Amino acid sequence: MAELAQERKSLTDLLAKSLQRPCFARQRFQLSPDKERDLFMAGLLNKVDRLQSCRLINQDAEPPRDELDDILSFMCRTEQVLNNQRATLTAAI
Repeated sequence: MAELAQERKSLTDLLAKSLQRPCFARQRFQLSPDKERDLFMAGLLNKVDRLQSCRLINQDAEPPRDELDDILSFMCRTEQVLNNQRATLTAAI
């Protein structure tokens, strides 16, 4: 376990030293903001296309049912049962 930690430390030190070497610094390439944005958008569109191809058929959301339609259909069903029932309200004096 100690050998692995020591090897990892020496590798990290070597990488840190290589960051400062001029020959490596000359090889580094910095993307322009436009190119970076273009690459990001291309990656994003690729992810969307990939997800769209995996989409199952008939996963569209159903439009929400209107609550008023539910109430009206319930009233129409119960209207025949309550057809001959009447109630009157009288105010208590």
